[in-house]
Amino acid sequence: MLAQSQTFVEILDSTAKAIDSASPEYLRDLLLRAAIMLRDNEFMKIDTKVDHAVTSLAAEVGMTKAELIADIVCDWMQSNDFLPSHIYHEDGELENIA
Repeated sequence: MLAQSQTFVEILDSTAKAIDSASPEYLRDLLLRAAIMLRDNEFMKIDTKVDHAVTSLAAEVGMTKAELIADIVCDWMQSNDFLPSHIYHEDGELENIA
């Protein structure tokens, strides 16, 4: 089932289409690999310079790289009106402003 030129997503797709011919061990290995990729965000390919900057900044602010990237994307989406913006009041109340 595994061809060297296939991406991992293509492997998952082809296995899903031929699920009856896949062994339980093979399925377990695919699921484990998928879980590790999702957990570690290794599936996201970014430029080496950007990766170094994000890794350094994440360490500096005490966040994981995944947390920092999620915050950056969320802030960008809010500033470009793709997500609603929020204001936190001193009493902790959250107000939607967009």
